[in-house]
Amino acid sequence: MEIWIIVGLVVFCLITLTAMNKPQRDARRSFETSDAHLGRGEIAFQCGNLDEARSHFMRARTSASTGRTPIFKAEAAYGLARVAERSGDLAAARDYLKEALSFEAEFAPYHPNYASLLRSHLAQVEAKLKP
Repeated sequence: MEIWIIVGLVVFCLITLTAMNKPQRDARRSFETSDAHLGRGEIAFQCGNLDEARSHFMRARTSASTGRTPIFKAEAAYGLARVAERSGDLAAARDYLKEALSFEAEFAPYHPNYASLLRSHLAQVEAKLKP
């Protein structure tokens, strides 16, 4: 009888530990997935494969939205902005840059200069939009 109590307690502890670690595993998985797609998107963008780049940046954006990495959210939106701009869709580029800047409060403490890069690029895109 005592052995069953011990086995039951061990099983309970394992189940509890697994449940407690799930958010950390999910966040790590989101981080790794977002990071991989951002890297692949950047390579595709640099090679001129805009459809592939857009696809990777969209996947990074989706994955980052479930994680705790606001800089990845901003980087994915920035990648989409650059793809849109190179494709000639300046209005979409502007919208993606504004989306990237919407995460400033979250990423600024860790990446203080990134917002100025985004604002500079946004100003360039808005200047191109004016007749």
